[in-house]
Amino acid sequence: MAAAESPRSLEELNPWARWGISLSNRDGRPALTETTLWTLELSHPEAVERDGDQIHLYLDRTYRVVPRPDRAWMSLEPAPFHERKGK
Repeated sequence: MAAAESPRSLEELNPWARWGISLSNRDGRPALTETTLWTLELSHPEAVERDGDQIHLYLDRTYRVVPRPDRAWMSLEPAPFHERKGK
């Protein structure tokens, strides 16, 4: 029986590392705080698209940001069919 392999890179451990943020999950979905969203938007504006009330992130995949008014964080839903504006 082979031993479990350890991640060989930070990207294997955290697929969002190249954007300077950590992947975290809440209630079974990827999530981030508003502060993390601001940091991402300032550091990597190409990864954030705002269109009215909608926010989409382009990280390891495309996500739609879902505000959680009762929480201090936002859920991310995969949005595989969303097309980036301006294309």
